[in-house]
Amino acid sequence: MRISELGPHLVDEELFADEPLHASFRERCARGLAAAETAAVTLFGVPFDAGTYKHYGVHEGPMGIRQALAHFRTYSIELGIDFQEILTVADIGNIEVANWREYEPTFERIDLVLRTLLAHGTVPVMLGGDHSISFPAIRAFARHHGAPVGVIWIDNHYDTMPPFRGDALFCGCPMRNVITQCDGLVAPENVVHIGSRGYGNSATSARGAHELGFEILTMDDVDELGVKATMQRALELAGNGTAGIYMTVDIDSADVVYAPATQSPRPGGFTSRELMRIVREAGVGGVAAFDVVEVAPAIDPLGTTQLLAAELVLEAIGGVAARMAT
Repeated sequence: MRISELGPHLVDEELFADEPLHASFRERCARGLAAAETAAVTLFGVPFDAGTYKHYGVHEGPMGIRQALAHFRTYSIELGIDFQEILTVADIGNIEVANWREYEPTFERIDLVLRTLLAHGTVPVMLGGDHSISFPAIRAFARHHGAPVGVIWIDNHYDTMPPFRGDALFCGCPMRNVITQCDGLVAPENVVHIGSRGYGNSATSARGAHELGFEILTMDDVDELGVKATMQRALELAGNGTAGIYMTVDIDSADVVYAPATQSPRPGGFTSRELMRIVREAGVGGVAAFDVVEVAPAIDPLGTTQLLAAELVLEAIGGVAARMAT
């Protein structure tokens, strides 16, 4: 399928036509399906929160992140590059969510959009939405490759819960689903979870994480290793014998000071600077698809959480550009 044929599965691609553009990134990010045909990186949103138990409005995350992107430019101090000189970025809008209570129609659209983008060689960056959407995205990534893939999961929570009140697709379950329901293409030894700390996980979820057997690097581990060495280890494990690496970032991996507007804000997480470097290292290190999830603009009056999420989107793009430039 051509990218241009995705139209019926997306909201109107003129969605952002009346949005004021007052900064370089939003001015220079091409919009619409035609632009994505030749873009190196393509953004799309999934305004979905059926998987949440606290309906704080993470379905508004995609638009909130886009609004925050208007405050940023395309030059990276750390990388020393202006990524717009190296690659093009397109935004194809949001996947249509006809009924927020139903997983399958939205998950099917995620599968179709992601696999279509990957087939055209563009790096997809998915804007969430609750964390349940990472399961169909990673499954689509694995099916596209038809071979084992690696996953780097940045999150305070293990997301290995059994079905919550009968809901196996709940946002506390996607890591379990990724390992058990991706056609055997995601092996535990190629999955790295980074960012757990404190008292945010249940004993049941922790036992499930250890039983599933993926690598766990807690915040204490990150403190001891350092961010650079942490990412070197993560990329090595996720890339060992795999055809590609997917990174998902739950914004609650950041300390509550930096990301208060999310379902489960907690102290003790990453600083903004640490999280920026993690995503940048992932882009430079070869990660081929990203998502940023769990941003709730309705409870973000100062825009703190949206700004961090937008910065992470840019770090992913900048890292991909730096990789292309070498």
